[in-house]
Amino acid sequence: MKIRLFHKLVAVMLAVSLIPIALLGYRLISIGQLGVKTAILELHLNMAERIAGDFRAYVDRVDTRMNFVMDAMRKMDWENKQALLASLVDTNPELKEVSVLSGEGRELVKVLGPSLKGGTELRSYAKDPSYRAMRTSKKRTLRFDSSSGTAGSALGGQHNSSLMPSSGAEMLFFYPFPKNVRSSSAGPMVMSSSAGPLSFRVSVTLDKFAAIRKLEKIGGTGFPVVIDAAGRPIAFPPDVEAGELAGIKDWPISKTALSALATGSSEYEDARGRVQIGAYAPIAEPGGAVIVKQSREEAFRYALFMQRDAFYAILAFALLVLV
Repeated sequence: MKIRLFHKLVAVMLAVSLIPIALLGYRLISIGQLGVKTAILELHLNMAERIAGDFRAYVDRVDTRMNFVMDAMRKMDWENKQALLASLVDTNPELKEVSVLSGEGRELVKVLGPSLKGGTELRSYAKDPSYRAMRTSKKRTLRFDSSSGTAGSALGGQHNSSLMPSSGAEMLFFYPFPKNVRSSSAGPMVMSSSAGPLSFRVSVTLDKFAAIRKLEKIGGTGFPVVIDAAGRPIAFPPDVEAGELAGIKDWPISKTALSALATGSSEYEDARGRVQIGAYAPIAEPGGAVIVKQSREEAFRYALFMQRDAFYAILAFALLVLV
């Protein structure tokens, strides 16, 4: 069957008209999509880095206060030490609990925040991993803790495996006192000097932390989440359902974030098989990371809309040429 000359002419004209437009349109759409995707990823990266930076600044503020208090306590007897600790807790509502530990890890004196009910008994933290690390390194140690109360920390730092909102999470600090500050028989706390140097334990609640209280969702599927060094969620927006965090320890982005040294972004599938995009920022101290995730479909909806509309425009132009 021979093709008529007219039909050949139409086919050639159609190809000459459509191919350059299609190539140019594809290139322009690709540039536009790249710009949209870059802007969204930068938004996620900036949010993750800001939250991680707020944690670093928060830790620095706590360190500054505690170093000042420990330096002041070097010159005080036990009665004044207790008064100083009480004043410290009263003027810093984010402090849940402050205690002085003996060289054996047992509390000598403890001051509780006004929001705590009970827990006045003196505990031993000799088996707490952060306390042991502090004694070994002779440097300040800290960690996230998502247990519902201080008892969990006293039992070797055990964590509640359930998902905890920010109101149930805290940061635990262990500080070594200067070498010349030791327990003695002077004052109400009778301890042998052979027990070793004193240490300082501070529990800081996260529900007073502005960066945590301002966590909110991004669109319909996006949200930031703070995870600890084991990949457990520590803080996230209150309107995020528990199912959205299912298997978070096994998310590829969680594993990448916990081993990363700098901020980054990635695309992955969650436990439900949905494609997600996300950004992360590691938190060196107390260990963990900030993850900002959002479904790829929602995040790149405008870019996909551009691609679909461009296809329709080319199809319409082809029909006009044929007509």
